[in-house]
Amino acid sequence: MKRKRITSIEERREFIQEIIDRLLYLDADNRERFIDTVQTAMSKFKPDMVVMSDGETRVYKSIS
Repeated sequence: MKRKRITSIEERREFIQEIIDRLLYLDADNRERFIDTVQTAMSKFKPDMVVMSDGETRVYKSIS
């Protein structure tokens, strides 16, 4: 299956909404597996950004 390239802000929102929907409606076992998969993918992707954290708030700033 070929993945569609996400190019617009609206497409990003739709993609994120799909992730949120899965988190909300998967049963407990599948939700844990899904979360593990997402966390693994996120740990492999390191954008050229720095994360500044102030308690619960995170700000992502581009290095370039």
